[in-house]
Amino acid sequence: MRAGVPISDIFTGVYSVVGILAALARREKTGKGGYVDTALVDSTVGVLANQALNYLVSGNLPKRIGNTHPNIVPYQVFRSPTATSSSPPATTANTPRLCGVLGEGGLAKEDAYIDNKARLARRAELVASSPR
Repeated sequence: MRAGVPISDIFTGVYSVVGILAALARREKTGKGGYVDTALVDSTVGVLANQALNYLVSGNLPKRIGNTHPNIVPYQVFRSPTATSSSPPATTANTPRLCGVLGEGGLAKEDAYIDNKARLARRAELVASSPR
């Protein structure tokens, strides 16, 4: 999916500022400056932390998942009876509220969906039960 903003450009700028600030802090302490080198591709790889870590831990290549989050369920676009919205990160604390808004308040109390680990194992089942 296309991101709404030029992610690589923005994160390269952010990483550049962090590098510049580190060089200034070094100069303040040691009197020596520093060399800051940032690249678009390096910065882009840096923001792929979830996908990269998942691959390094499991050896499974990431697959296309649209607007969903690879490690948090539910965390994607849902339609409610009155609107279409993206769910917030589904912590154990806010899942009951999200399920209530989606008209499925009882789901958050079921053992099958009680925490993120359980919801992640049943992603397809949980998403299929949500309003479309």
